[in-house]
Amino acid sequence: MLTYCTGIWTHHQAEVCKELHKILGSEFKMVLTLPLDAPVSKERIAMGWDLTPPDEDWIVGPPKTVAEARQVDYSKYIIDPDVAVLGWIPEVPDCLVMRRIRSGKLTFFQSERLFKQKPTLKDWVNPFYLKWRLSLWRKLHPKNVHFLTLSHWCAEDLESLGVCRGRTWKWGYLTKVSAEMPHKERHDKLEIGWCGRYLPLKHVDTIISAVSKLSQAAMARCHLTLVGDGGCRDEIEQLVGRLGIDGVVSFKGRVSAAGAVEFMRGLDLYVFASNREDGWGAVLGEAMDAGCAIASSIDAGATLELVKDGVNGYVFECGDDKALAGIMENMILNPDRCREMGEEAWRTLQEWSPEVGARSLVSLINALQSGDVSRIPEKGLCSRVR
Repeated sequence: MLTYCTGIWTHHQAEVCKELHKILGSEFKMVLTLPLDAPVSKERIAMGWDLTPPDEDWIVGPPKTVAEARQVDYSKYIIDPDVAVLGWIPEVPDCLVMRRIRSGKLTFFQSERLFKQKPTLKDWVNPFYLKWRLSLWRKLHPKNVHFLTLSHWCAEDLESLGVCRGRTWKWGYLTKVSAEMPHKERHDKLEIGWCGRYLPLKHVDTIISAVSKLSQAAMARCHLTLVGDGGCRDEIEQLVGRLGIDGVVSFKGRVSAAGAVEFMRGLDLYVFASNREDGWGAVLGEAMDAGCAIASSIDAGATLELVKDGVNGYVFECGDDKALAGIMENMILNPDRCREMGEEAWRTLQEWSPEVGARSLVSLINALQSGDVSRIPEKGLCSRVR
């Protein structure tokens, strides 16, 4: 029996769980713990997310209210299963998780990162921070505990804690993958895009600054569209005006998940400029599945896993607008090369599909339970990170 326990129903994790159910049938349960009236849920719903799962017997939850969540007996989902994958589940008492770990049963944790930022000297002299790190160490050091990393930063965090060495495995947010390469229209101008919430960690200002540094020849042959809302959008619009590139940049408001996919299918180049706080970044995989060439900050969580520099896109240091401008210039003046990279990006995502992820996870579990290391994937999803 395998349970996959997480907070909310999202396209980030739903597809791989559907595939796990296809493989394991009644031996699989997905458990959703975050109440629909919790602040995080309300925020996601306001953004257009559908947090209501299909009515299937293999899906448990989510609770409709915080009060209902307090009444749920999670022990049969956390302690009893042979194997458990545990994500962000603050509604589940930590004592239940520790009882499971002490039972010796195979347990996977998954996370984008443990520490959002590198600890400072101030953190190291804070007794609450040290107590928290110690509690993490106690939870993660037992030999039956393994980790599915949702970014390379997570592996670095585990290294700093000194836990899960030899028990850290490559994972990701596995969004739906197209069976065929999307048809891409040829444009008079290279279509460049970005999609998300306007937050400082997204570094949209770096994208704008990079556009302003393009040569006149390149600027005349490209167009940038920014899709999203909230946060610092007003500041970004003002920056575009100050830099005098209004004719090159367009703004669109928030769109649905389906609308975002349709938008990205109309792009040639997708720019992902986020810093390390942006965890994995499922939008990167979605853009690659849409056949976009990629320009991605090396700090963003999914970059080192998905972007092959010079093959399906290019990477740059977070905040380096000059480097990003150089990538853009190269793609604008070499549209056929950009198109080839977009096709390669789509091919890369075939290796990161929910189907591949489910098969790889089941193979890893079988290998760990049987002791047959030959069944552990050698590369890609569920291969050993450290």
